[in-house]
Amino acid sequence: MSSTRPDLRFSDAGDERSYYRKFAQLPPKDASTIRVMDHNNRDYFTVLDEDADMIADNIYKTRSVIKASNAHRYVTISPQVFYNTVLRFCLIENHLKVEVYHSKTFELVTMATPGNLESIANEYGINLESADFSSPMVAAVKFTPAKKIGVGLVDLSNSSIQLCEFEDNDLFSNLETLLLQLGVKEIIVPSNYDPHEETGDAVKLFQVLDRIGNIVVTSVKSSLFNKEVEHDLARIVEGENIELVLASKGINAIDFPLSLACCSALLHYLELSSGEFSIDKYNLSDYMKLDTSTTKALNIFPASNNYTKPNVSSIFDLLNKCKSSAGSRLLSQWLKQPLTSVSDITDRHELVELLVNDTSLRVFLTQDWLPRVPDVKRLLKKIANGVKKSSGNENKKLDDVVRLYQLVIVVPELLSMLNDNPLILKYWTEPIQKAHKSLIKFQELVETTIDLSPLDSSDLLHNDFNIKPEFDESLVKINNQLEATLSDIKQCQVDASDDLNLEVDKKLKLEKHQNHGWCFRVTRNDSNVLRNNSKYQQFQTVKAGTYFSTKELRTLALQYQKYSDEYNSKQRELIREILSISLTYSSVFMPFALTLAHIDVIVSFANSSVFAPTPYVRPIIHGLNDKESRTLKLKDARHPVLEVQDDINFIANDVAMSPGKQFSIITGPNMGGKSTYIRQVGVIALMNQIGCFVPAREGAELPVFDAILSRVGAGDSQLKGLSTFMIEMLETSSILATASANSLIIIDELGRGTSTYDGFGLAWAISEHIIKEKECFTLFATHFHELTQLADKYPSVQNLHVVAHVEQADDITLMYRVEPGVSDKSFGIHVAELVKFPAKIVNMAKRKADELGGDGKRSKCTPEEIQQGIEKLKGVLIKWREQCYDGSKCTTDPDTAISKLREMVQPINDDKYVHEIMSQL
Repeated sequence: MSSTRPDLRFSDAGDERSYYRKFAQLPPKDASTIRVMDHNNRDYFTVLDEDADMIADNIYKTRSVIKASNAHRYVTISPQVFYNTVLRFCLIENHLKVEVYHSKTFELVTMATPGNLESIANEYGINLESADFSSPMVAAVKFTPAKKIGVGLVDLSNSSIQLCEFEDNDLFSNLETLLLQLGVKEIIVPSNYDPHEETGDAVKLFQVLDRIGNIVVTSVKSSLFNKEVEHDLARIVEGENIELVLASKGINAIDFPLSLACCSALLHYLELSSGEFSIDKYNLSDYMKLDTSTTKALNIFPASNNYTKPNVSSIFDLLNKCKSSAGSRLLSQWLKQPLTSVSDITDRHELVELLVNDTSLRVFLTQDWLPRVPDVKRLLKKIANGVKKSSGNENKKLDDVVRLYQLVIVVPELLSMLNDNPLILKYWTEPIQKAHKSLIKFQELVETTIDLSPLDSSDLLHNDFNIKPEFDESLVKINNQLEATLSDIKQCQVDASDDLNLEVDKKLKLEKHQNHGWCFRVTRNDSNVLRNNSKYQQFQTVKAGTYFSTKELRTLALQYQKYSDEYNSKQRELIREILSISLTYSSVFMPFALTLAHIDVIVSFANSSVFAPTPYVRPIIHGLNDKESRTLKLKDARHPVLEVQDDINFIANDVAMSPGKQFSIITGPNMGGKSTYIRQVGVIALMNQIGCFVPAREGAELPVFDAILSRVGAGDSQLKGLSTFMIEMLETSSILATASANSLIIIDELGRGTSTYDGFGLAWAISEHIIKEKECFTLFATHFHELTQLADKYPSVQNLHVVAHVEQADDITLMYRVEPGVSDKSFGIHVAELVKFPAKIVNMAKRKADELGGDGKRSKCTPEEIQQGIEKLKGVLIKWREQCYDGSKCTTDPDTAISKLREMVQPINDDKYVHEIMSQL
């Protein structure tokens, strides 16, 4: 990464010592905060000491950029690298805090946290957006001993406040769901919540936050959670009467005491004292619950810092064919908040189907109209900043207003293409017509005030938009004076050309010099005409020639500069006024932009469905209350992310589950496709409930799930002191506490983190609890083949296996087909051979497996044969006890007792299971 990094320069040693002394006097910071110095108003930036080491290692990938000064280490950073790389690395990818200080005054210029990017984005005029286009969200959390939880949430980028209050279980599962649904990046908690306590609810809260990951936690004074918030809300929430606003949203102090206390703490933490925020309550039940494990297992969003990933590595990548940033942001929100309302899901499916069938409309939206939609929210933010701050080029601020104008003038073209389908009218046409009616006045404002002639130029980048001179009488007057003065200046050029006998513009040029204003220039060869001529005053001679002027021209140049300053000053006032008026249309532009984003996402779903390797289909859906008809039936179901990979020829499989057969146990070889099979069911369920078509054949049926809960994969969290087994148990406990009869549970290899017997016992007990108590759809992939015996005990259990074809003893072919029945082997050693394990290790494994098999570690009998053998042995042992024991006391010597036992077992030794047991004694 190349950039110009100047050394820190000081006027003298005292100045240098003063600089570092002031730096040392800054308030202490923790390891999660990066401190940056802004030099010469954004000329360049520096980081010192441990921050310099971090930036050198992670941004520049070398310590050679580190320089030393006065026992300190520092790295200088160019503005471009700071804006585009350092801030993104710190705030988006690694969830650190950033503080920026003025290099002279050492005052805090701005600061940013993962949940509050607005301040630094506005200060430096940059756009910080995460890979999943989610809006940064800050939350405050408070709970009672009875597990009543209150949450306040602030989205600064959308100027919105949300309150949520609910009952939770001991594992805070509902809170985990809420934080995932809203993509919270930062949480504040009362300072008396101690994460280092050995026990207590606070510890469980921090365990949840650790499990989610990538959330910055900040402790603030507990007293901030106890202040009255209505007075503070009245200053920032839209509406004249805050009590009426809260009442209209169903928010009151009796039902929302904790979340209102959280809101108070948030307002103080974010220092919000003015603004136009909206406020509403958030209902958890409106959306499907997704736990942390599910979000990762289903690859809903791309993994951060994974630079070797394929182009499509997540559901978001797959479905994000959006043409606008607003569309991508809305898609990110929908993926976090799958719907549970059948009517709402059906509406989205209907819209997708309309676009799938109407190719001309879909192509028009995809290729012609949506690519012209700007990021309205960002433009409004820039306009708001333009009103607040003065910059060197005020005319550039009009660019954002013109971009909004260009969007408004093409709305009739969109309306003319939308048909009169009731759903299109409801979701698109009527909201757009309503917005356009209000925006006609905005269009007239722009056409009346701004000179739009640069729109006719092909080079918009180098053409500034100006206020029309005729818009304001004083501007007209100044403009006339400017034009008259410029005419006199040009006449001076003609007079000088006659006097010096130099051709106008060819020999004698009239230029506006940066330092001297309007003046003449001749080449150095022609400059001899100026010698001994007192009428002309020479300014300087450079390679381009000699600059000079006359007394009259200098007077006119000063006059022109005076009028120009007056014109620019007046134009700045008018530009600021136009920007302010434009901002008054924000309440129209924002819902209008949301409607366009809705169109963008639906079009993206339609294109994803049409252009998939095998087109997706619209599923039949069954509601949460359709207990008897809740069927999950998929023909040739596919994993949509895997099937688009270049090097994969995906094998489709059927899925059939119903209230009578809702628990599926899947066995089979390692790498045979068990994990893919169970995950693709979760992915398809998620796609269905965000409103997209699904990768299967016609006739697909899906119930609406209130939650998808997963225990997939094994991973240590040793830095947090949690082993693989502990993580497994925590996630499984959360599943059992959260799941209802309407949930979908996905479990992959439960019980691997402990001994075989303990693991199997836990897997059996957990499975039995889900079957008897939860009665929800469950997919359980396992290598504990004994679990398949659950199907003999419970009619709702069905056994499936992934097919492996064994040609010879050591030759296995994985078919990736899922069929009814049980697989009696895991083929682990065969898979090791497939991935080219060293032959010596493979042979050693085979010998050890044969030894264990010969020792009878796993019975070769069927469950029926085992049961029969046990009954026979039980009868023999009862008779033997009657003959050799009186109560608990043996009536014979041990050798005689053993000899009698052998004699009594001999008649039943031809039983297969008894013989197997006796051969091991």
